[in-house]
Amino acid sequence: MEDIGIVAGRDPIAVDKACIDLVIGRLGYYPFEKAHFGITWHHQLEHAEKISLGKTSYKLEKVACFGR
Repeated sequence: MEDIGIVAGRDPIAVDKACIDLVIGRLGYYPFEKAHFGITWHHQLEHAEKISLGKTSYKLEKVACFGR
């Protein structure tokens, strides 16, 4: 997949969810399903949120990039 930018934040669960959403949004499908059949990211992130490792909610903000 082509470069879609950098995602950064203080909450690792929110960062993971944002990355997944960006990839799915760009491609229109979840590309890792073929490599990891039957293993979904939904359960992993839901469990991480349940045990208070972070939240799956996030807000994307664009930051100016020099040279582009």
